[in-house]
Amino acid sequence: PAPAPAPAPVPVPAPAPAPAPSPAPAPAQVEVDSLVTAEEVEIVQQLKKNIREEAKAARAEAAAKAAATRAAAKAEAAKAKAEAAEAEAAERAAKKAAAKEATEDAKEAAEMKALEQELSEAAKKQATMKKAAEQKAAKAAEKEAAAKEKAEAK
Repeated sequence: PAPAPAPAPVPVPAPAPAPAPSPAPAPAQVEVDSLVTAEEVEIVQQLKKNIREEAKAARAEAAAKAAATRAAAKAEAAKAKAEAAEAEAAERAAKKAAAKEATEDAKEAAEMKALEQELSEAAKKQATMKKAAEQKAAKAAEKEAAAKEKAEAK
């Protein structure tokens, strides 16, 4: 392969005459402009920093509120659970008391029945004894009447 021919030199036009120079700013003016720019940059950076801090604080506040809400929900659930347990315990106690009362009532009923039976037996015995006494009295009266009759007959 043949080497590429070197490009021909491009003629450089002569520099055009420079436009009239604008009045150069005074050195003090340049410093003020750069200071204002530095101040503005600092202000913008401070604003960005403030925005980041506010966003961070807002996130932290939202997280705290969410945690508080979760804690309140847990506390409410625990309270409901405790109330349910308390109601269940009260119900068990009421059932136990009712069962105890029923047992006592049954005992009292059995005692009453036993007493009634004893009274009935005693009344029967008394009636039997009264009958026997009446029979004895009647026999004694008959004997006495017979004895009077005999005595009168003599």
